[in-house]
Amino acid sequence: MQAVAGGGEPVLWITDRGDAAVPDRGDVLRITTFSGNPRTLDPKRVHELRAAVAAFLDERGSGTVVLDCADLLALHNGVERVVRALDDLHEEVATRAAVLAVFLDPRGSNPRLLAWLEREFDAMPRAALETDAEARLLV
Repeated sequence: MQAVAGGGEPVLWITDRGDAAVPDRGDVLRITTFSGNPRTLDPKRVHELRAAVAAFLDERGSGTVVLDCADLLALHNGVERVVRALDDLHEEVATRAAVLAVFLDPRGSNPRLLAWLEREFDAMPRAALETDAEARLLV
């Protein structure tokens, strides 16, 4: 995860993994249907992602937002809503001079979501991924 974020930048990792470790100088926002934890978000509330990211960036300043659960969000909301939410998220991050990294497994992902991401986002350089074993698992 640190290879994705760069040295010492704040990182917000948005994931559905229950075993995700908090990165250095960062935070984890878990996407789950279990409520009660303030660091979680129900996948059906995809419209609240922008506010969660804005709060993180307000608190930590410019940094990196990593999202590795776009497929889960699409499953609960449909591709169109997720595309709109990611577009809003991208705008929020860009206006704050931060970075948004979205990881998706091209073999099992929704083809429409994958096509939109390929059109709207730049691909991450392969060298950055090869330095981090965890990132290799996400691709």
